[in-house]
Amino acid sequence: LILLTGDLIYGEFDDNGENLLDLIDFMDSFRIPWAPVFGNHDNESKMGVDWQCEQLENSKYCLFEQRTLTGNGNYTVGIVQNDALERVFFMMDSNGCAGMKNANNHSRTEVGFGNDQIEWYKATVDTIKTDNPDVKLSFAYHIQNYAFADAFKKYGFTNSDTLNNPINIDNFADRGEDFGYIGRDLKTPWDSNYAVWNSFKEIGVDSVFVGHEHCNSASVVYDGIRVQ
Repeated sequence: LILLTGDLIYGEFDDNGENLLDLIDFMDSFRIPWAPVFGNHDNESKMGVDWQCEQLENSKYCLFEQRTLTGNGNYTVGIVQNDALERVFFMMDSNGCAGMKNANNHSRTEVGFGNDQIEWYKATVDTIKTDNPDVKLSFAYHIQNYAFADAFKKYGFTNSDTLNNPINIDNFADRGEDFGYIGRDLKTPWDSNYAVWNSFKEIGVDSVFVGHEHCNSASVVYDGIRVQ
């Protein structure tokens, strides 16, 4: 399984959809399942977000599923081993595409999850855990929440001028199982009231995967959740 955490293409430069089709062909060439989410630049193509979603859904190996919630996508991927459901990935749209073109009526420019997205994943977790109480939960989306800044603070991250003062976590003797590199400040973080983060803790999420940060490739445990 390959996860793609957004900005699959730079939509502003893909007005005929060729880049997205090339990406889909490339990913399908591995002949294994792959699961993408939308980033803040994907929706900028003149082909329109509904056309983009249709191409992903028609791919032979792509697991993307369009759901009529805020944003696009919002679907689950279950990992089964020895006939048991071991983990579920929630593939979410964190929105925030200010330059979107030909958007549908549930795409939005504001960063973060809509209330309907939050209600959906909470209800879905309840349903899953009815039959699989020990299942592990992961989330994947594009733009990181404010909690990432808190997670990085233990390595001296201040979210100020990190580009000139990068942090190599691997150089810390007491890093435990944390690792990676932080090379720039966080761009457009969201969830400043920690409502989504707290909901992750309540439902038992143990890991979060994001994209967006071109110079950051870090994996750190914070509040019992691995953010990466």
